[in-house]
Amino acid sequence: MLRSPISICHFRDPSLLVPSASPRSSLLFHSTRSLSWYPMEASVMARFHAHSQPLFSSSPALRARSAPPLSISNPRRSTLALGLDIKNRFVTRCSVDGAVKVEAEVPVEKSFPPFPTVMDINQIRNILPHRFPFLLVDRVIEYTPGVTAVGIKNVTINDNFFPGHFPERPIMPGVLMVEAMAQVGGLVMLQPEVGGSQENFFFAGIDKVRFRKPVIAGDTLIMRMTLTKLQKRFGIAKMEGKAYVGGNLLGETCLFNSDCDPGLHCQTCWANGQYRLRCTRITPKSPIAEGVGLPFNKYAWLTTHNSFALLGAPPLTGKLNVAEKNQQDSVTEQLEHGVRGLMLDMYDYDSDIWLCHSYGGKCFDTLAFQPAVDVLGEIRDFLEANPSEIITIFIEDYVSSPMGLTKVFNASGLLKYWFPVSSMPKNGEDWPLVSEMITPNQRLVVFTSEKTKEASEGIAYQWNYVVENQYGDEGMEDGSCPNRAESLPMQTTSRSLVLMNHFPTIPSYLTSCKHNSGPLESMLNTCYSASANRWANYIAVDYYRRSDGGGAAQVTDLANDRMLSS
Repeated sequence: MLRSPISICHFRDPSLLVPSASPRSSLLFHSTRSLSWYPMEASVMARFHAHSQPLFSSSPALRARSAPPLSISNPRRSTLALGLDIKNRFVTRCSVDGAVKVEAEVPVEKSFPPFPTVMDINQIRNILPHRFPFLLVDRVIEYTPGVTAVGIKNVTINDNFFPGHFPERPIMPGVLMVEAMAQVGGLVMLQPEVGGSQENFFFAGIDKVRFRKPVIAGDTLIMRMTLTKLQKRFGIAKMEGKAYVGGNLLGETCLFNSDCDPGLHCQTCWANGQYRLRCTRITPKSPIAEGVGLPFNKYAWLTTHNSFALLGAPPLTGKLNVAEKNQQDSVTEQLEHGVRGLMLDMYDYDSDIWLCHSYGGKCFDTLAFQPAVDVLGEIRDFLEANPSEIITIFIEDYVSSPMGLTKVFNASGLLKYWFPVSSMPKNGEDWPLVSEMITPNQRLVVFTSEKTKEASEGIAYQWNYVVENQYGDEGMEDGSCPNRAESLPMQTTSRSLVLMNHFPTIPSYLTSCKHNSGPLESMLNTCYSASANRWANYIAVDYYRRSDGGGAAQVTDLANDRMLSS
């Protein structure tokens, strides 16, 4: 006897949801065919039971086709070409676009980014049982068999629902948007690898859906679907979905962080006269996602100044912490949001090594944050969970206890990730390739401000390898990028790495959004010229989340794009 369990699919549509503390919605699908699942990204949840008739047994094979490369939005992005072989199994090929030629004054009709078609309406009809007027997917523009599907619905005034919804203001019904996303998920599931059945596949439930803004005639609804959970025994799958009209949510009105797309943050920037809460970027693109075949010094990394000095940090010394604060996220959250450079001030305190925002080389009770081993443990956990990521630590070093730094790194379990000083270039040569750092698991680069420790503890003295501009107010003057006192001049090419500071002497949560916006990009260009036409490898800021738009994440992307294209 076949059971019929209920499945719930979590799906998020960030461009359509209204502000909500819990903007996930659930879709429920049911089928009666057993299946073997592949990990997959889709927009629906489904479950299947035993069923006899094989899907596609008489379906015509899809012809393989090459999708036009998405060179306008990402020149290095691969696009899939799909097909069915004689065994009715999907196969893929990839094409990668190479150089991108930029032309001036391209007519708008030619400059509009073309969507590649990897599955047309006839191929969709061979998979989905839906027909007019309820087939709501016009074509598929990205598809990885058993993994992901991105579909398009072209919303036109001729759609049959507009006469009744509403004659004077044609708006696509929200329930049909959800149904369209469900159909995109069906395209992923109703294929031989998955084993779905057209006869017994249906949409069975929905939960917590709210709509942010209307979709009207003339819009193009773009839908991506993602699997979040799979119960193979019962053929139940949880899936997430996102729907877009006109791109991502950058700049959209919001009330909560949960209203924004992943990688975005809900905030306002009064310092720039922007009082409306908006979704702004906090996460840069991963530079190594473009490839690991370049030297380490040919990438840019988002860096946080005083990464440990957190707003709302609990007093761990028994005294009120009155130190200035520079960040709002834990180090773990910073790393999860793409930060790869951490600035940590280490002191001897309470017979241990602590992170402290102090002065005079001594850590006081009211200026101490937490034991260094705790934050180093967060870094260790991240490196363990992300085996292709590299992290750099800049230590402002006030530790005088014998072998103090070595002991705390050993206690944290980080020494196994150590990138040795002996492998660092001494005279401005390129660093090893990123791949050559990842393969031997030497993914932690550590610098100290104390010169003697390179010889005594094997920790690299920062200014033997890095040029760094002046920090604080003096380093934020427009059009100027002077070196700090300990660093050689910025144009010194015998140092392979460039660190660009851009934060005021006294940190300010309110004004950081202004500092991390237009002035930050301007300083990037200024320091490029000052550094012998080299882009900054480390871009260090206070309150990295804060900006009036793309912020530090966008500037880091800009530096990477320019280095990768040079």
